[in-house]
Amino acid sequence: MDLMTLSGFCRNCLGKWITLAARQVGKRDGIDPSTRSALLTGSYTDFVGQCVYGEDYSTWKAKHHTPPTEEQLERYAKSKGLHADHDKEKLKAVEPSEVCCTDVDEASRGEYSDLSGPAVEAAVKEVITAAEGLKGKVEIAEVSRAICEDDRNSIVGALQGWGGTGLGDDEVGIIMTTGGTGFSIRDVTPEATREVLAKDLSNILQHALMLCSEKQPLACLSRGICGLVNRKLIVVNLPGQPEACEDVVKAVMPGVMHWAKEAVN
Repeated sequence: MDLMTLSGFCRNCLGKWITLAARQVGKRDGIDPSTRSALLTGSYTDFVGQCVYGEDYSTWKAKHHTPPTEEQLERYAKSKGLHADHDKEKLKAVEPSEVCCTDVDEASRGEYSDLSGPAVEAAVKEVITAAEGLKGKVEIAEVSRAICEDDRNSIVGALQGWGGTGLGDDEVGIIMTTGGTGFSIRDVTPEATREVLAKDLSNILQHALMLCSEKQPLACLSRGICGLVNRKLIVVNLPGQPEACEDVVKAVMPGVMHWAKEAVN
């Protein structure tokens, strides 16, 4: 409190500024997905603890914080004109997608919680669990996630960050993006995806969309594509709505699973 009174900022202010800087760095191209996720989803208390106090903030506070005296409170009140301002909305942690890459402007800015990612993960797990003959043979080894703005370079950077390296002989990588497949100026997921693909497999996705059109005729308007980054890494563009994601995943996974079987043999 005395530091705030004398200078207009304190250690907590430093933590807030570090948090805002981390959000900006997390949006840069070429950052690996795990680092990007940590930078975008870390809370203010995470950063202030790690970067300022050297331990969990609540732990530090319990050790060192003492209630201010009346004199300290009076001096603090008189110095409020010096105090740094902080935008609380910008400091809110981004709610991450649970699966792969979500490229929605509002979600990337933390304006609402992404719901499509969890729907995708649940649908993939459901398909694998229900598939005949796969019990005990197929499992999800790891789930990575990232949230991107609807910006072509950001999406390309996120996709390249995964890259499919480090996969074992019996492993494949599946990237499912959500959103950005419509007709607005900011809908550029298919264009960004095309930049990283070595082979086009869009017929798998088009077949799935055809099946989904029985339930939702407008499914055919999705511009999403599907293809291979390399022999062991596939990218599938899904729509942005959670229910639509779930439907398309269930329709596209049989084709994806067939590819996966071929890729590990």
